[in-house]
Amino acid sequence: MPPKKGKITFTVKWLNALKPAEKELTWTESHGFTIRVLPSGVKTWWYYYILNGKRRKMNLGIYPYVSLEEARKLHREALGQVERGMDPMAPPPEPTPEPEVLTVNALAEKWIEHSQRIHTKKWSNTLILALKKDFLPSHGHRLVTELKRRDAIEILRIKSLTAPGQAVNLHKSLRGMWELGVNPTFVQPSAK
Repeated sequence: MPPKKGKITFTVKWLNALKPAEKELTWTESHGFTIRVLPSGVKTWWYYYILNGKRRKMNLGIYPYVSLEEARKLHREALGQVERGMDPMAPPPEPTPEPEVLTVNALAEKWIEHSQRIHTKKWSNTLILALKKDFLPSHGHRLVTELKRRDAIEILRIKSLTAPGQAVNLHKSLRGMWELGVNPTFVQPSAK
């Protein structure tokens, strides 16, 4: 019969020989790598460690579902994290989502919805018509990230030669659309 408490080197033969007792028994191999045997006969792997002055314990699984080899591997990984000052029980960091890459048409749809919510019906209609007539046919298929300032300047320059007032409306429409694309929480003033 193995000792009731104390340090020992775990082996499969030794683990299989463990029998339940009237109360919980634990054995520690080294560096907090522990097996606990409950009166019900359940054998659980634990890793006891101290991080930032606080004693913690991490469940590594139930033997034999988690073998001695697997438990040692889990213990080594957790021990390495503790040695680097990281808590092995802390949830993994959330992956940062990839930014959404929109076409100009998709951004324009979002901006049109936004404009209809915050502008008067007449002003919203003026901005949307300028955008749909003078910008989307030539640039709507492109990715937003492909467009450069010079593209907008050129379209506004050409429009200002034939319809200066419409060029101003188009400029306001493009500016609002780009503000919304850069900052989705942007609220454009409702005044004209």
